[in-house]
Amino acid sequence: MTCEEVPLAHTGSPLALLLAIAALAVVAGVLLVRSARGRAAFALLPLLLLGALATAERPASADTVCLLRIEQTSVNENLRPGAAPQLISGRVTNDAPESTRVAAITVGIAGVTKARGAVAGECDASDYRLTETRMPVARLLGPGESAVFSGARISFVNKDQLQDACQGAEVLLRYRSS
Repeated sequence: MTCEEVPLAHTGSPLALLLAIAALAVVAGVLLVRSARGRAAFALLPLLLLGALATAERPASADTVCLLRIEQTSVNENLRPGAAPQLISGRVTNDAPESTRVAAITVGIAGVTKARGAVAGECDASDYRLTETRMPVARLLGPGESAVFSGARISFVNKDQLQDACQGAEVLLRYRSS
């Protein structure tokens, strides 16, 4: 699973940006204390420090999404024209220190890696089809708990052109939780 930069819950801004702004505010406060208006600015310095601490708050609970481990347990081999779609199944584990609700796991094709020594030609995600990509979990997982998911299917798309370049290719699947 890919974890992306998590914005703070109420700001929509990345944590690094807010910390940089807080640092600039502290520097500005120190400079004001040293200026001619030092006494008045000195009273503002604690407020600036409180603002800096407030921006360093913990990211939203969405951060725990990155602590979900999603593993595929099915082995999808021998995808070929005319073969029946194969079931995709797996397990999601909560590695977070707190409980996390998992509504569903969604699968998508991240890419295709051609087999070593494959014949020349194109082989990409358009050569494969995923169906029922949203697999319900509907569980509150405590720390260390797991749940299984299944339901999506993958198959090979039979195109009008030669697809020998896809023989032995590896389809890279991407999983996301919601």
